[in-house]
Amino acid sequence: MSSTTTTTTSAPRRSHQLGSEEPRVLLGLRWPELTTLGLLLGAGLLVLSARKDPTGVAIGLLLAAIGGVLAWGRHGGLSLAVWTGIAIRHATGTAIGQQQWRRRVTHGTHTAQRGRLAEHVQLPGELGRLHLLETALHEDGTGPRIGVLHDRRADTYTATLLVQATGNFGLLGHPDQDRRLADWAGALEELARDQSPIRRVAWVERTLPQPSDALADHLHEHRDPQLSLDLSPVRSYLELLDQAATATDHHELLISLQITGRAARRHARGRGWTRRETALRVLAGELDLAAQALQHAGLDVRRPLDSHGLVTSVRLGLDPWTRPTTAGAGEAGAASGRVDPANGPSPSDDGGSSESDLAGMARDAARDHVIWDRSQHVTCWIAQWPRQPVRSMFLAPLLMRSDTTRAVAVVMELLGPDRGLRQAETTVADDESAESLRWRTGIRTRRRVAKREQANRAREDELADGHIDIRFTGFVSIAVPTSAGVHARHQALDRVRAQAARCGLRLEVMHGQQPEGLTFTLPLARGLA
Repeated sequence: MSSTTTTTTSAPRRSHQLGSEEPRVLLGLRWPELTTLGLLLGAGLLVLSARKDPTGVAIGLLLAAIGGVLAWGRHGGLSLAVWTGIAIRHATGTAIGQQQWRRRVTHGTHTAQRGRLAEHVQLPGELGRLHLLETALHEDGTGPRIGVLHDRRADTYTATLLVQATGNFGLLGHPDQDRRLADWAGALEELARDQSPIRRVAWVERTLPQPSDALADHLHEHRDPQLSLDLSPVRSYLELLDQAATATDHHELLISLQITGRAARRHARGRGWTRRETALRVLAGELDLAAQALQHAGLDVRRPLDSHGLVTSVRLGLDPWTRPTTAGAGEAGAASGRVDPANGPSPSDDGGSSESDLAGMARDAARDHVIWDRSQHVTCWIAQWPRQPVRSMFLAPLLMRSDTTRAVAVVMELLGPDRGLRQAETTVADDESAESLRWRTGIRTRRRVAKREQANRAREDELADGHIDIRFTGFVSIAVPTSAGVHARHQALDRVRAQAARCGLRLEVMHGQQPEGLTFTLPLARGLA
């Protein structure tokens, strides 16, 4: 379940118009709706061919009517056909016990070193078949270590940068903010080459619980020993530290790059590398280019996450209260050194982290939330982006507040100028065909449809001018401790929804898809169909 949006990057002269919907395939329908409608219409025709009596006609018309309702009926931003599929998958998962997962450890021989016993943990289905690798940033094996998550089912490789903004964006004037935003668009343009092996680019901005241990230690070290703890000022300060223990004020920004093994082999054809070596070297090269582009855009790229930092980052996303302190996902890793760039030794080979450390201990999924270890999560998808032009700071109410533990993720597919223009031309041609069919059949064109088609034509004009096309979708996940109870979860969700509404966003809870939705707010570059 995702609402996919397309937009283009351009010079600051262009207002940041968001909200154009994913192009429909035919008659305003996407593939799930078309498939459902086709199946039910086909079933109706089979019934009519088998029984040519009034009963057969009635059944055939009923199936056709159900197909039309499922295809064109909508609720919460999605068609009833999509909701039907979600409900069936959720009911099936509940029936076969997939909504509950517990960590089970088995022992087996490690393939990389004969005779060595290793622990194997079956990850929950939403995490997939992940394998943790590590390589070096530079081709000669030097530079910071890079942790890579290889999804063997999808054949994707994902690496993550820990990024921090330079200066306070909110204190800049509007011209400087627009310039920074244009620099960000320029960084995306550098990555959006027509022959680029990059499959997805995702950023995750999240808040994490910031415990007051450091403040308490500071008070203990610098307090005058002659002052009694019973004094009113000291007691007031201790009460303030007590309240700060539940506050959320640590912000973290992660940018992930993802490539496919097939694209990497096509990009590095003729170099004589092995399959894994090809993927790791191509990903390291693209990550280096991305780091340089982000530096030019005014962002401080602190380091790529190594294997331990990557595991820590995923674990903090699943359970923000998984450890007493959160110094940041990247603080634990990224030391410089030499690593074999060909195979990128698994961290489990040297006693470090492994993919089995990603999952935690237990997960229980319900229709509207998921509990992972000591945290309960609710994940929403951004069903509607602003329909009017917005300024650079339009996301400030959501991103700059720190009163809730939450993660905001946007995953993007960068289309090069030629590829994006071909898709835009196809979309406009489909719109013209649908408009002609509506005119011939006397169907009124709704204003929302007319605006969408107008936006598609404007998008084609911009792509013809050489801008790049970006297809993206967004997700928001909130987390509260399980000890806080159900009421705290609903309160946190209401707060985040109110903040999103101030940004012009409409959030919809991912009913029946909470475990998968939570992974979309992790540094895995997932969520875009």
